[in-house]
Amino acid sequence: MNEHRQSFRMRRLKDGRVVFNSRNSVMNCVFRNISETGAKILVEEPYLLPAEFVVNVSGGRERNARKIWFRNNEMGIEFC
Repeated sequence: MNEHRQSFRMRRLKDGRVVFNSRNSVMNCVFRNISETGAKILVEEPYLLPAEFVVNVSGGRERNARKIWFRNNEMGIEFC
């Protein structure tokens, strides 16, 4: 399998949040891995999320992100 990531991702199991809809909607998520350029998260119903949103890792900073792919409840995101 070819590696398309721009930077190394570290495995994580950290709770987080996805914020969208002009900050009126929030969805809980779990960060499975994360790097400087993106992450893989677990989220219920990823198809409900818009193309761009804000993610927040528990105890961390907010980052603008966009949906790259999703399958079942896993989603790959890229930080903007």
